[in-house]
Amino acid sequence: QAEQKLEAGRNTAHVIGKTAATKLGGRLGSAAYDKVAGTRLGQNLENRLANLRTANEESKKITRESIQTALINLMSTKEFEKISITELVEKSGVSRAAFYRNYKNKEDILKDFSLNILRIIANSLSDPNLKDNLLEWFKLFFTSIKMNRKTIQLIFKAKINIYEYMIESGLVINKEYTKVDEYNVVALIAGLIAIATKWYNNDFREPVNDMANLTY
Repeated sequence: QAEQKLEAGRNTAHVIGKTAATKLGGRLGSAAYDKVAGTRLGQNLENRLANLRTANEESKKITRESIQTALINLMSTKEFEKISITELVEKSGVSRAAFYRNYKNKEDILKDFSLNILRIIANSLSDPNLKDNLLEWFKLFFTSIKMNRKTIQLIFKAKINIYEYMIESGLVINKEYTKVDEYNVVALIAGLIAIATKWYNNDFREPVNDMANLTY
């Protein structure tokens, strides 16, 4: 009987231990599951946010392009100074609120047009391959002007001070420039704008290579 009781005690202890282990394993398994589920949920939220940001950027791009196209169309028949924001939003099909989310005023639209040209110039100024080859840099500059002649015409037609915008944009002044470098760049920009204006007034008659050689 003593042995039977001892064996029964061992069996009971085994069952209790197994049950406890199962419960503990269940808890640990549940915790691991919760961790995996939480990770997946976080990843899903990040993916949804990324998709939302992409959609917002695309929507913003479409809105800007609609406003820009509207301004181009209006400027073909009307002076820039006489174009109102109301006309722009009606022509572009966007709301007034959407317009002001993207631009402070109509001048900003033309400034936006010129950003691509400014980026090309800014990148070329810091390009080590062009830094020591000024003639090639001038060729790139005048090629960019001619390729974007419609934008340039809009800017000149609207009498936008592109010089001030180029300086204010911070695209052409490198943080690593010394004061002497900065003044040299400012002088270069002022001179190039004057030359580009003259070229524009001549309806871009002179070839790019000729303009580069003249400036060089």
